[in-house]
Amino acid sequence: YVFEEDRVGVLAIVAQIFEGDATSTPFEARVRSAAGEYLWIECAAHTLRIDGRVVGAVLNGRDITERVRQAAEWSEVQQRLGEVWAHGPAGIALVSLDGVYLDVNPSHCTLTGYTRAELVDAPISKVIHPEHVDEIVRVTRDVVRGRRERALAEIRIRRADGGTAWGR
Repeated sequence: YVFEEDRVGVLAIVAQIFEGDATSTPFEARVRSAAGEYLWIECAAHTLRIDGRVVGAVLNGRDITERVRQAAEWSEVQQRLGEVWAHGPAGIALVSLDGVYLDVNPSHCTLTGYTRAELVDAPISKVIHPEHVDEIVRVTRDVVRGRRERALAEIRIRRADGGTAWGR
């Protein structure tokens, strides 16, 4: 009851085992359950020998349906976040706990007037007004320590052209 699209791959692995290969690398396939639904199964097969002759195989499998479902959901979340990062109107920055830019999105670059290359690995003090740097570091550490749910503060931003902008 192997899912039709998975049959060729499963048969190739079974053939490999019966040709004498001792072990297969783990593989995944969809298999129909007694209830008629398809489950994702992760399997590994091992050759059984008697006097050096292949007489069978042991197939170990486990249900990974939930893991596959979660991976698909996570992939969708990552895709959506990637779209927000790349095309969203809000300036977003990933910053290390010691206040160094790890990455910035295009809107952050537009807001600050700096390129991504100019910001990554630079201290946040390059952009955030000195009066606000300590507050940002404190609020961020509170989030990491579980004292706050989110880091939100109104800050002055020093633009590359010398101008100032306000942000959250």
